[in-house]
Order: sequence, then C-alpha cells, then structure tokens
Amino acid sequence: MKNLSLEEFAIKEGLDKNQYDLVLSKSEELYEKLMNFDWSTTKLRDYSKIYFQKCHVKRLHFSIQCSAYNILTALSKHGSKHIKDLVYLDYGAGLGTSFMLAQLCGFKFVIYNDYNAEWLEEAKAMCSELNLLPAHFVVGDIVQVVDYCNEHSIAVDIISSRNVIEHLPDLEHYYQFASKLNNGKMVMVDSTSANSYNPLVVLNHYKKHRRIEKQFYFEQRKKYISEHVEGLNADELALLSKACRMIYGEAIIEVANQYKNTKQIKVRPTHITNSREPLYGVWYEHILPGSVFCGAAASSGWNAMVLPGFWDTHYKSGLVNFIGKLLNRLIKWIPIPFGRYIAPFMTVVTVKNI
Repeated sequence: MKNLSLEEFAIKEGLDKNQYDLVLSKSEELYEKLMNFDWSTTKLRDYSKIYFQKCHVKRLHFSIQCSAYNILTALSKHGSKHIKDLVYLDYGAGLGTSFMLAQLCGFKFVIYNDYNAEWLEEAKAMCSELNLLPAHFVVGDIVQVVDYCNEHSIAVDIISSRNVIEHLPDLEHYYQFASKLNNGKMVMVDSTSANSYNPLVVLNHYKKHRRIEKQFYFEQRKKYISEHVEGLNADELALLSKACRMIYGEAIIEVANQYKNTKQIKVRPTHITNSREPLYGVWYEHILPGSVFCGAAASSGWNAMVLPGFWDTHYKSGLVNFIGKLLNRLIKWIPIPFGRYIAPFMTVVTVKNI
C-alpha cells in the first residue's frame, strides 16, 4: 500500500510517534490482507461480498485511511494511555474496516457493534477468515452496548463510527448512554459524509433525500397511516405522508388522528429534504449543523468539536487526485471552521473528562 501518509490529517498533539507509526504499519498490513483476500472461497453471503467490494475494496486505500484517521484522532485526544491499555468500540460497524484495523493495532479489547444481527454474523465470519476476530460482538443500539459492557465489566475508552451518527433517531439519547460506558476519560470520533458546511455535499444529499423519500419512505408512511387510521382517502394519505416526513411512530398517528377530527395538519417539515423511516425514526443522511451535535453532546457532559475531513487522492484520474491534494493542503493550512466548507465529510470529536 503506497502513500498512506496521514501527516496532513492526524491531530498529533499528545500523540506518541510510536503509536502513530504503529497505526500506519498496521494499516499497510490490513490493506495487504484485504487485497489478497480470496473472495471466491469465502463463506460470506453474496450480498456481503458485493457490499464490501463495492463500498470498500474499490476504494480500499481511502477506507483504511479514514479508519486510521479516526483511531489516530482518538489516540491524540485520549493522550495518556497506550493502545494496549485501551478498549475500542466500533459503533454501527457493519462491514467496514475500522474494527479490523483496531484489532490489528493491538487494543486491549475491540468491541464490534451493529444493530443488524446478519451484518454482525457476516463480520464475524470475515474476521475469522482473516484471523482478525474482535474480543466482543454486540447486537443492538447504544443501550444494548451499555448493558453488554456492564454485564462484562468493560469500560470503553474510545468509541468510533463512520457514517452512523447522521442516521441516529436521537442524538441526545446517544450521548447520554455513551457517557455510561466509562466513569473516567473517554473519546468519541464520529465521522459523517453528511457535511452540512459544504454546499456541494449538501446539494448532493438533497438529491439523495428526494430519491429515497420518493422510492421508499413516502409510500411506507402512507401505508403506516392507513393501517392505523381508518377513513382517509388517497389524497389525504399523501398529504399526511408529506407533512410527517420528519416525525415517526406514534407521533405520525397522532397527527393523522388529529387531521381526521379537525381537518387540520399541525406539523410541517422544518428542513427542505430531511426525512426518516416511519417506524423507528432512522434518518436518511440527516443534514445537521455542527452546533446541534455539540449541543447534544454537551447535554451529557461531553466537550465537542467538529473537524473537517479530507479528500480521497487515490482515484484512477491523475487530475482528480491532483485537485484532491490541493484541497487537502488548503484544509490543513486554513482555520478549522473554513476547512469544513471545502471538506467532503466532517468529524465530530467529543471528549468526556470526569
């Protein structure tokens, strides 16, 4: 794996050079393992093979680089302890590379988490074949993670996620329960492609929102309302589904019942395109300003900051890579608030000191 330099991106205050070199060397090792992985003999299901190859193998350098960046950022913020003394949680890990890299780096424990039991079993099978099996696997959301760690007397030092926080139904709930994972110092590094600062990224997400809303959520919401509130015609169902785009569950039914009785809809979407799955409230790429993340974190005693991400510079096109390198240089040298406006993703870094 060539040119995995993270010199431009790692926050090195308090970061031991030996740990920096360790993460980079293990990133190289993981890259080689995955590039040489025999997909023809693996026991993974076909959809898992397709997903991992499409989302990670095709841009494997960038995937591992982002995972390494999250680990290095967390280590720099944690400061005092060595990797071998820290417990690492990959929250909403799916079939990614962060938990694999963490396992290679030699953390005290690595905890894999995902709400989807099938993803968990697939990740476990893949890690077994790669000989990179984390010590703990947890199905569920942050509540189940807290319960599991309490049951096994585990104190988590670092929580990391990639493209998870933009989907969470309730950020304050997330930070509140995450704070219970350690009575001492803890660092969270959550990166998200839903970078509300970059106008081009936002416009791209608007397009994605409209597509998902049209193809899935709008009809799901209509069906959900019709199953719980009788006597509404097709036009009324459509009207209610459109109005309830940013609420879910019982809140939708309350609005629908109120409309049935008064013919008034007392809720309106507060964002031009944000929408969520109607049953459980999972957002599709929720576009939020960094201040919302910081405020939600502060409510549970976390200190938060929003950092700019960086551009992939390993495309086939030399011109695209050249532009990416120029933008990364600019992100590095200008103040953080301005860097967020030209970065493709942002990273919410939160620290709890008790």
